[in-house]
Amino acid sequence: MWLLVNLIRRSGAKKPLIGMLLSAILFIVGIASIPSPPTEPSSSAVIPVENEVTPEEPESEPVSSEVTTPVQQQKPLVDREESKRVFSEIRAAYKANELAAEDKYKGKTYTLVGVLNGITDSGLNKLAGTITATIEIKDGNTVCYIFCSFNESYREDLKKYSVGDEIIFKGECSSWGSWTKCELIKE
Repeated sequence: MWLLVNLIRRSGAKKPLIGMLLSAILFIVGIASIPSPPTEPSSSAVIPVENEVTPEEPESEPVSSEVTTPVQQQKPLVDREESKRVFSEIRAAYKANELAAEDKYKGKTYTLVGVLNGITDSGLNKLAGTITATIEIKDGNTVCYIFCSFNESYREDLKKYSVGDEIIFKGECSSWGSWTKCELIKE
């Protein structure tokens, strides 16, 4: 790098050009030094989500000519209050002590509910083959914006959402505001 700086100085380049070049080099080195995620699945704490509600079938029930089947209301697949509580807990832990919070939450999977604020696949997302959604989640009276990275396989499903729509996802916590390996949850 020092050799590159000396070559630029000898060529008579302006100081702003040198600063920009050094910034670009440091950025590339920083990106290259980010560790890749582990290939083995880690143990993760997932908010319990009921996938199906299946009533138990009786062994033998007499057939009746009257139809008196009560209408059962199906519970939602995602507990929105639990989602708010978990997000608030994670955010508070990161605000109190980021190192301790990373030990407890980083790399673990959680299901969250928020409102879509924006979605893009431009810039570095194109290089990484990901789509980033900006999602708004309220933590008490504070509106928080988090970044959720979805892989390309969710492109068609994500096209169905518009800004302002509720979105439910399961993702791996990188920090309270950054989520990776996100998957859409449909109710």
